[in-house]
Amino acid sequence: MDPETPTRPAPYPKGAARVTRTSTARQATSTPTPSPATNCTILARLEALESDRASLQEALAQIQALTATLQSRNDQIADLESQVAALSQPAAPAPPLPGTMYANKAKLPAPQHHTAPRRRTPTDRDLAAAARHFTLPTGPTGYKYVVVPRAHRITQREVCKELRRMGLETSHILDVAFPSPSHVGLLTHCQYAPIVIDAFTRAKVVIDTTFDFLDPAHLSDPQFATFSHTQWAQTAASIHYTCCNPRHPPMQVTTFCYNQVHSDTTMTQ
Repeated sequence: MDPETPTRPAPYPKGAARVTRTSTARQATSTPTPSPATNCTILARLEALESDRASLQEALAQIQALTATLQSRNDQIADLESQVAALSQPAAPAPPLPGTMYANKAKLPAPQHHTAPRRRTPTDRDLAAAARHFTLPTGPTGYKYVVVPRAHRITQREVCKELRRMGLETSHILDVAFPSPSHVGLLTHCQYAPIVIDAFTRAKVVIDTTFDFLDPAHLSDPQFATFSHTQWAQTAASIHYTCCNPRHPPMQVTTFCYNQVHSDTTMTQ
């Protein structure tokens, strides 16, 4: 036989079964199919394992939380123990502060003592006002209205300001009334009334000595248009008394304000 001539495989004997590569591979890869009962068992085991895994994770989380709490408590206990140890030890004496020693105090300036403010020296006016409480009244007594005209609307504060500019003492003016739209009434003591009149006279202001508080012309409100003269007088007296009463609690001054609208006489004390 020539060595270069390829050899052919020996033929299979008759009756022998042929084994091919394809059939061998199919036999090797083919596996038996599990039954439904086996599948159920596997799924049950997987579910049990998943449940155990969740329980273990929950228990691990609780253990970690307890561990952190325990560590925090241990830190607090250690802190308290250190504080107790520090308190149990005797404290060292503090060094003297600067300026507390006697030598340093002697160098400091002497403290200034605040003295009470000195009282104002009483004036002649103050002495006269104080002496009136212990002196029997002399001369005329009572109160009087000094009525002067006014050019426009003015307040009581503005009236007092102008009176001070004229040199009058507003402490002697008991009341500033406006009995009519064009008049101002100044209530003062009879002994001070001449001083008020003299001041207005020097300022060339005419004193209205005939002013009538019950004149119906002073009631300019339209609701009084239908009143009779008697009703007008009563209304004027009532309004004037109402205006005087709350401003002057002393009964003698209030009674004077009411009686002044009925007569020209002054009320005696």
